[in-house]
Amino acid sequence: MRLFAVLITSLFIWAIQSCKEVLPARVAIVSVDSTYTIASLPPAQSRVVLLEEYTGASCVNCPDGHRIVKEILTQFGSRVAAVGLHPKGNVLAKPVEEGNPDLDFTTEEARLLANTFLVSSLPSGTIDRKQFDGSIVQGRFELKQRVESVINSDVKVNVKSRVYFDNKAGKSVLEIECTMLEDIAEDLNFSIMLIENKLDAPQKSGSIVLDPYEHEHVLRKMLTNALGNSLKKATEDGGGYKKGRVFLKRIELEDFSLTKYKAENLYLVSFISNASTNEVMQTSQTKVKN
Repeated sequence: MRLFAVLITSLFIWAIQSCKEVLPARVAIVSVDSTYTIASLPPAQSRVVLLEEYTGASCVNCPDGHRIVKEILTQFGSRVAAVGLHPKGNVLAKPVEEGNPDLDFTTEEARLLANTFLVSSLPSGTIDRKQFDGSIVQGRFELKQRVESVINSDVKVNVKSRVYFDNKAGKSVLEIECTMLEDIAEDLNFSIMLIENKLDAPQKSGSIVLDPYEHEHVLRKMLTNALGNSLKKATEDGGGYKKGRVFLKRIELEDFSLTKYKAENLYLVSFISNASTNEVMQTSQTKVKN
């Protein structure tokens, strides 16, 4: 009887472990990093809000979500960085015309983020991954109000980004500069998203299919893990991020002319987030090709 109980317990544990999600391989960023401190702090940047829009080509209400996000961008301009996430495996995110990979905007990273933040319906979104009324995920009609509520909140980390061509390496380089404006004890992550505009693909809308239809700010892939890579602390800062500490990262980019992407329509969204809560602290966006 005791042996039987042990066997049942072992099978139960095995079943639980077998159901655990297999996460994508971790992404290692090949970069040239440097860090230093400055005595005189720069002024805090205006907040750039990260609006992550969960959407899909087979989602009949998503064109209305696109309209709302466009209105937000028109009102706030560069103060909002929008990212369209098409979660892989979601029936509403699959392309209208299946079998053509060029029309499939779904990504594994979008699926993982949707699962992490418990996205249950499309269209919906998150605003700096903050909780509002107990939920990180917001309906499309709540997005504008949520952006307005955080757009002028304090910035604790300045984030700057730019892309330039390194003649010596013969490659384009993404440079990210993060400056701590106050002491921060929590672990931080940095994330980099590759976004593409002006993608033409059919879109369901109510009972009809819109074709042609232009999709904007579509996540193509991430250069980091879905939830970011660790922003490693300086050992001399004693286990935290000290005010005045600057982190500088230079990351070589692939030659996008050799990919399916159109370089003139690409930009990179880089942001710093709290590693425990995933809340975004500041965002920067820059075009790949100026």
